[in-house]
Amino acid sequence: MMATMAETIISFATARTAVIFLFLLRFSYPFQAEWPFRKFTKCYSNHNCKSTQSHRRKDVFKSSSGALVTSPLCFSLKSISPRDEIPNTERLSEKDKKNHLKEASLAYLAKIIQRKLDELRPRNSRNFHIPNSNETEEVDNSNINLISNYASSNFTDIAKVIVKGRFLDTTCTKKGENILEELFWKAPSPFLLLHEQQILLELNSINQISILQNAICTMQYLLIMGMQLGVSGGSNSKHLSHLEPIAKNNPRNTDWIDPWCSNHVQQLKYERDTTGGMELLAHLLRKRTPQGAFDLLVDLGVWEKHEDLSLLRSGFPTRFTEEEESMATDSIQNNTNEDIDTLLGLRQDLRHLKVYTIDSESTSEIDDGISLERLTHSDGSTTDRLWIHIADVDRWAPRHSEIIKIAQRRSTSLYLPTGPIPMFPNCLSSGCMSLRAGHDNCALSLGVELLPDGSIDTSSIVLSPSLIRVQYRLSYNEVDEMLEEGVGFNEEWELGAMLFAAKQRKSYRCQNGSTEGIISAQIPSYNAIVEYCDHEEDKIAIDIKINNGYNTGVNMTTGAASSSMTLDQYVPFVSQSQLIVTEMMILAGEAIGKWAISNGQVKAAIAEPTSDDPIPLELPFRSQAAPEFRTRLTETKTLNLLQQKNAGGGYCAAWFLRRFLRAARVSSEPSAHKGMGLDCYVQWTSPIRRYSDLQVHAAIKQRLRYIKVQELIESGAQIPSAITSTDIGASIEKCRGKVGMILSPINFNEGSSGFARASRVVSRSSHQYWLFEHVRRRVKNQKHGQRQLSFDCTVLGCVDETRNQYA
Repeated sequence: MMATMAETIISFATARTAVIFLFLLRFSYPFQAEWPFRKFTKCYSNHNCKSTQSHRRKDVFKSSSGALVTSPLCFSLKSISPRDEIPNTERLSEKDKKNHLKEASLAYLAKIIQRKLDELRPRNSRNFHIPNSNETEEVDNSNINLISNYASSNFTDIAKVIVKGRFLDTTCTKKGENILEELFWKAPSPFLLLHEQQILLELNSINQISILQNAICTMQYLLIMGMQLGVSGGSNSKHLSHLEPIAKNNPRNTDWIDPWCSNHVQQLKYERDTTGGMELLAHLLRKRTPQGAFDLLVDLGVWEKHEDLSLLRSGFPTRFTEEEESMATDSIQNNTNEDIDTLLGLRQDLRHLKVYTIDSESTSEIDDGISLERLTHSDGSTTDRLWIHIADVDRWAPRHSEIIKIAQRRSTSLYLPTGPIPMFPNCLSSGCMSLRAGHDNCALSLGVELLPDGSIDTSSIVLSPSLIRVQYRLSYNEVDEMLEEGVGFNEEWELGAMLFAAKQRKSYRCQNGSTEGIISAQIPSYNAIVEYCDHEEDKIAIDIKINNGYNTGVNMTTGAASSSMTLDQYVPFVSQSQLIVTEMMILAGEAIGKWAISNGQVKAAIAEPTSDDPIPLELPFRSQAAPEFRTRLTETKTLNLLQQKNAGGGYCAAWFLRRFLRAARVSSEPSAHKGMGLDCYVQWTSPIRRYSDLQVHAAIKQRLRYIKVQELIESGAQIPSAITSTDIGASIEKCRGKVGMILSPINFNEGSSGFARASRVVSRSSHQYWLFEHVRRRVKNQKHGQRQLSFDCTVLGCVDETRNQYA
């Protein structure tokens, strides 16, 4: 009877109709036979088959544990010949099961991608990849609808949980990440989508959740493949070395139990496995290249046309997670009233000083301010004390907090043409941590006086946590204008006095061997600024600005195009404000090193410490040996020739000088920095944007607190109960009446220095991309008949233009 019915069906219907009909017969006639067709096949196991139809249907959806994901719906895309035995799913090998799952996931992902593309296309241009139900033969779906409604009832909720955070740091925008997540949780369940293709599912070997999970993994591989656009061979490997420890120490989660985090994404980027991406592109009949992957992601709206692939490849976090944002908000609320330095009486009130902050107009992370205090002595003479105020980030991100881990993970703020990616969430970096005008701000303030030759009077150094109030938030251009018009020498005379001190300091450093004294011309650099503009191409406006060390100039190309100016005649506008800020920060770096040495805090200053002495304070002193001229006489002669000829307006000599410079090194022992003309130097003036600077702050403040606690114990005063060993870096042994040895000195190797290096590569690549885009647009927009577009150029490596000699 069974064979007769099957033969009758095949005689008047297609093979596909036969599959559906046999699927319905399965509920009444348990059997196993050869299948007389080849496309998509369905098989059943007789294991635990119930005798009644109602019990049988119940078992279709539920496993022994009652879990929804154990529905018996699965499928195989393999072609099976009429003579092949249909494999029992319980006897399938693990390899076969994986192949089935892989093929099912590819089919499912291809389907939801095609549906998304169809939604994005205009109605009159839609081209459905797979025929809809109206184009297929009509079949009785009553039983299948019953199954699909039950199996997919909670699929959307489950999918939301599974896909949440799986595409972190794979797009430059939150919008792109949301599109990727919605692509999965808004899609119908695998059973519904694949049933539209007449692919029948069988659940004993593959369930819907497994299909979804593997589809998400495949999309991740597609994203990694798209990121490789523009990378040739293994040239990108050296730029991913900072991800190697993360990849090895944080194995990627494969069981989907633990929360997905950035470490897993960074491991994917390090491995650069694009196999799944290539298979998906082949399934979609698209080019199996990084360009094909990039185009598909742009078509889906996941990436923008100008997506920063260098940023995505680097593994640098592109945004803060909801947990990190919430953590930052909680940190502000929890630390509002509790300040360890105030409890110890260390924080000085310096709100009587007139504090200036000078930075670019777009800067929101203001971590340094300057002021000048005129001191009158008993003999009637006066001296000027220069104050450098650095934002007290440690006040809001103490060592024991979770906030410090956010900065440790990033190591630095990243400044791109499209905008900055801060090291801390904005509510901190641009809020309470920043030196905001008109607010009371916590800072670490250093006061210092100069000797007549511009060197530091070591005995005058004052260092303390402070409370300041910024009176003026100024830009470089505003300060330049104030000095040029005389306001900076009259009403705001402090600016003129600080300018005099800055020139004094620069002269001192040049006499002390600074490379600025050897080559006066600084090689220009450029900044690309990208802003939204509705009437520009791609709604993006590109502005290129030229910077030249202490000098700021306009776009040289623009100036040359509108005049007959030659390179030798081009003189950048001298920025006095940048000179002030640069010299004050260099002064702070030298002064903090001299403070540590003069107070016996560093290791080099303690000859034979006793058992009761604390472990010496370690600071990361930066040093650089003098340029190598004596051992490279031929090249020195070439350098002198370039200087005499003023080749390239002095830029060629400045570039050629770089080959003589030695690498800077960091050590706990103080040493001279010949490149800057300093006896010692410690970098600490940007704690909001550099984790290494924040580490210096923490080390200094721990030592200041340590000394204060010792004074309290010696005087018999009560130590505030809120003070912990972490706050002072030592154990408080009240029974002995003194503070014990340092337990945990600051580890300056903590944090990812690799990310700091990678950030420079990303920044350079991003600026270069927008520079090329700027040039492309100028060439494209050139009007017909207009004079041929030309750009002035200086070949920095030109040694002798008459002989065509290049370095």
